[in-house]
Amino acid sequence: MARKKSESEQEASDSLEELSALFSQKLDEIPLTEIVKPVRKVPRPERMKTKAQVKGNAYHHGDLYEALLTATLEQIVKHGVQGISLRGIAQQVGVSAAAPYRHFADKQEMIAAVATRGFEMMASEMQALDLSQTQELSHPLEALRQLARIYFQFAYQYPTYFDLMFGSAIENKELYPELKTASEKTFLNFISAISAAHHKGQLKPFPPEQIALAFWAQLHGYANLMVHQQIHWKNLGADSPEALLETLLKMLFQGLLQSPDTQAD
Repeated sequence: MARKKSESEQEASDSLEELSALFSQKLDEIPLTEIVKPVRKVPRPERMKTKAQVKGNAYHHGDLYEALLTATLEQIVKHGVQGISLRGIAQQVGVSAAAPYRHFADKQEMIAAVATRGFEMMASEMQALDLSQTQELSHPLEALRQLARIYFQFAYQYPTYFDLMFGSAIENKELYPELKTASEKTFLNFISAISAAHHKGQLKPFPPEQIALAFWAQLHGYANLMVHQQIHWKNLGADSPEALLETLLKMLFQGLLQSPDTQAD
């Protein structure tokens, strides 16, 4: 048998029922739109930016330039010079299609900038040599030997840069003064090393510029053949590409030195 409610319990129950009825009545009187608020549309300028937009806006002027150069080189490695576009490079970097045009007029100018960077990298390594010390060593062309090693190692390590620097990807190099200046620095390093030995009467009586050109042409030819796998050092009786380079330099030096008694080793 159910327990009969006490007077106080009955009063509490009656009060709860009255409160529930009153709440239901008030709820029915309130419009639905006041209970469930519509989703507020965010104005377009306030909407969250895409990752690409955020990344693009985060680039400083110089940082974007460097990022574009890096992306250009990577795209050339993957797709070749003919397969790249400013739009694709911008997409890789994460900026708008118009962003590259802040730095480059067209694809040719961008490729020229990458080639210029290659020359600057090579020149930096060459200039790190203390030529004053190498010129005082026993061999009159030791400085030239060191420069040749740097040149060859650069070509072997950075074949894409090497192709852009000396290949036909840039239709008219004269349009890009910075590229021309950077490339001339490489040649001037060879002339400087040769001139030191030439002034001492250790080389054959040809102008240093012509000797440097002859030397550079043969060195470049060897590096280019190796980079494009037109020759293989194993088939030429050498232990390594570097060993084959040393043999080549020995033969070149024998042709440059004034006295046949001067050792080319």
